[in-house]
Amino acid sequence: MPKPVIIDENICEGCGICYAVFGCPAIGRQPNGQAFIHTDLCNGNGSCIQVCPVQAIVRPDPNDTEEDLVMKYTNKLKIQDRAGCGPSKVK
Repeated sequence: MPKPVIIDENICEGCGICYAVFGCPAIGRQPNGQAFIHTDLCNGNGSCIQVCPVQAIVRPDPNDTEEDLVMKYTNKLKIQDRAGCGPSKVK
């Protein structure tokens, strides 16, 4: 069985297409509007990958540990831009 997909929080803009329009029960909404995956409900088929306009839904590398996934896909790298107009990424 394939691993559940992952929401890359560094990319997700919280548009809601995946959870409000696509309607997969494995995709939920965080308080900040970003999506998250209910890993116990996700069958890993990846049909949701194609609905994300910013490609924030990804298949994890099968060799990644839980720690790797946290480091790669959580929004710890996001900072507020100086103009206060939205998130930007640290490179």
